[in-house]
Amino acid sequence: WYTGIVHNTFKFKDIGNSKEQMLQAKVGLLKSVPFDVNNSLNWTISGDIFVGRNTMHRKFLVVDEIFNAKSRYYTYGIGVKNEIGKEFRLSEGFTLRPYAALKLEYGRVSKIREKSGEVRLEVKHNDYFSARPEIGAELGFKHYFGMKALRTTLGVAYENELGRVANGKNKARVAHTDADWLT
Repeated sequence: WYTGIVHNTFKFKDIGNSKEQMLQAKVGLLKSVPFDVNNSLNWTISGDIFVGRNTMHRKFLVVDEIFNAKSRYYTYGIGVKNEIGKEFRLSEGFTLRPYAALKLEYGRVSKIREKSGEVRLEVKHNDYFSARPEIGAELGFKHYFGMKALRTTLGVAYENELGRVANGKNKARVAHTDADWLT
């Protein structure tokens, strides 16, 4: 099993220098199946669930005045990753491992309602499906120092999003008004 926490800060290059902070926790299980004696051909399947909390500080310019709006929203979801790889030993310390993987994910973004600010927005909740095939290779180096070992890896990969992530079905309106929902 595995677990992790990540914190990101996004600084947008808009006129008002808006920013968003994201804190996400993830927990998951994995199972690895070797197909040969020395485990060089390996299939790994993993599944995880995640929960996130985001805070947003939006700043926007209207004519010559900067307006602010702050909000908080949550994300959660579940994901599965299927990977097969073959490790080749190049020398005493170097290995090369090409692999192919498929990552599937379902997630949901909660309703966003800006709590403070002059022009507050309200965005309906939305869910997404993500399907990302990936192909890549890792060059690994391992050096032993007596009973201890140092292992480092350099990897390169290509992945492509095939799922329904940025589909433009988000609906938003100006909060505390009778305005219609816009897509």
